Amino acid sequence: MEYIYRDSERRRFVRLGRVTPIDYKICKEKAILKLLEGYTVNISQSGLFCNIREKVNKGDIVWLSFDRQTLHIYEEIEKRVLIHQNGVLGKVVRIEPKKHGSYGIGVQFIIRHENNLADFSLFGKKLPKIQKNKETKLNISVLGDGGWGTTLAILLSKKAFKVTIWGAFADYVSHVDKKRENEKFLPGIKIPKEIEITHDLKNALEKKDLIILAIPSQHIRKTLIKIKQLGNFNQTVFLSASKGIEIESLKRMSEVIQEELGKVKLAVLSGPTIAHEVATGIPTVAVIAGADEEVRKYLQGIFTTNRFRIYTNEDVTGVELGGSLKNIIAIACGISDGLGFGANTKAALLCRGLTEISRLGAAMKAKVSTFSGISGLGDLVTTCVSPYSRNKFVGEQIGKGKSLKQILSHMQMVAEGIPTTKSAYLLSLKHNVDMPITKEIYNVLYKNKSPLLALEDLMTRERKEE
Repeated sequence: MEYIYRDSERRRFVRLGRVTPIDYKICKEKAILKLLEGYTVNISQSGLFCNIREKVNKGDIVWLSFDRQTLHIYEEIEKRVLIHQNGVLGKVVRIEPKKHGSYGIGVQFIIRHENNLADFSLFGKKLPKIQKNKETKLNISVLGDGGWGTTLAILLSKKAFKVTIWGAFADYVSHVDKKRENEKFLPGIKIPKEIEITHDLKNALEKKDLIILAIPSQHIRKTLIKIKQLGNFNQTVFLSASKGIEIESLKRMSEVIQEELGKVKLAVLSGPTIAHEVATGIPTVAVIAGADEEVRKYLQGIFTTNRFRIYTNEDVTGVELGGSLKNIIAIACGISDGLGFGANTKAALLCRGLTEISRLGAAMKAKVSTFSGISGLGDLVTTCVSPYSRNKFVGEQIGKGKSLKQILSHMQMVAEGIPTTKSAYLLSLKHNVDMPITKEIYNVLYKNKSPLLALEDLMTRERKEE
């Protein structure tokens, strides 16, 4: 929450500082927000009481900037209160000195009279126009209506961007548009009415500042071929949110994009980002990697919220490999769980899995340090322990005795670890890299090897130092 106020004597807006809500619960008469500083903000339908460090004067006009999720705590407040750029206006009506130089202030909401802040007259005085952030003018398209694509669209819509979701299957797109819920891939999460949902690829691409590719890795090239036939996108920024390695070419997603679209402005998004957790506002970190620092920082500003923190990295190869290869280890961990093994086994798979991921990364000119970061260790741990992990689920079912064909016949979502296992195994042969876990998972998935026999072969390999 950001506090900006207009000094009642000097008639100017002053920035007070920033605090970020980390949790809230809805009560019958008021909502309580717990802040990072440990303060509590009490919100009612007429105003709020909060703690700040800088002194303000009684009668000052305060602009309080909230995230969209917080604003929706009270729909009635949205209807009644003047809201501008995700913020509400209020008048300071109470001041209480607190300990350590902080102040408690009571703010009475200003009732909406006009939607245009520049024309809004308050207490006989004209308020200055607050310049609209350039980012809010962005027109963004998310290609791919799976759980992750839908989540990213919702996140960006809450930041007041104009967002379009494109899906490949017309009937399902129409269903989602009507229900405003992605029941197959993100059940229980409502899609804001402001988001356009379409099957028309040309419409989804038209006049877009940012195009996010959230398409399964083995299908992304087909979509890119269609994209390049619909126009010139040299001025458009592309962001790959897909995790995988193309089987036929053994290329990473950014390589496939550049091969089809040429030298476009491009970055990749990766990290421990379970879609349902991000969609429900659970604090999450991710990384955006790209060769162009300006593009990285541009996208960092677009995606960062008080619940979704973005770091940047120049190591595209390392970030993409970490986000892709961890799915293989997640399948292995799932098999371990399905066989009834415990924490010791999972710890062994995690640490030795990270070792072989790093080994292949080094052979492919990635920075080894990247694999200890968000898109490496962070994503690996999340995918191997989360109950929402599709790849771990596949492994669990295999460990319980089901065939891969049986498992896939009942799955709506794509488990990227299955094709990535084949790609990674082929890459290990190409680069002459020892990847024992990947090799055994490949044998289980593609050669019908018994999981128990695969485990025995892993455990009885030639003895060696760590």
